[in-house]
Amino acid sequence: SILLFTMNTNNFKHVWFADQLTSFIGPLRDIEYSICYLRYYNTDPADKLAICHSSRFYVLYFTLLPNIIRLFQCLRTCLLNRSFFPQIINAGKYTMAIIVTILAHYYRVYPEETYIFTYWAISAIVSTFYSSAWDLKYDFGFLSENNFPFREKLSYKTLSIYYIIVITNIILRFGWVLTLSPEILDDMLYPEFSMLLIYFFEIFRRGIW
Repeated sequence: SILLFTMNTNNFKHVWFADQLTSFIGPLRDIEYSICYLRYYNTDPADKLAICHSSRFYVLYFTLLPNIIRLFQCLRTCLLNRSFFPQIINAGKYTMAIIVTILAHYYRVYPEETYIFTYWAISAIVSTFYSSAWDLKYDFGFLSENNFPFREKLSYKTLSIYYIIVITNIILRFGWVLTLSPEILDDMLYPEFSMLLIYFFEIFRRGIW
């Protein structure tokens, strides 16, 4: 029903809302876990842990949904405008995000399959550069010919602000790298707080956006 809703509504507020959801994938996954935990609250802890784990299909559904919604919105824009450019590029960005999410999920299900990790890491790197390029060129309006490397109309006179925005956005886009070596953070924080920090990085990046 959510997909049908987004397919039939493509105005700014719905696109904006779906865009925000893509930055809340981690919290959405945690909400699903919390619901599962409370549902089986009186269950034996070992059984509860076996039931409410991150490799369930429902977890994959919650993490895929925001990017699928945005993918359908981009494709619908192409059909309405009868023009593929530039929304087809945006659709490619969300397609890459979907591939990364699926590979990450199956690596959690089959951690012994190292080739899945390799595919995930490669796709995650490609997706991050892809998304960063879209941010700069289309969302921020940078790399224009008239006022290279920034956009033609600037709201701030201090150009260092825009350099900070560009650098910060790219760094925060690569926040997922911390998940490759979680022990770096786990030595200082509990794993739950480490993930909270990574989620915060993405929400903060969205705030800059």
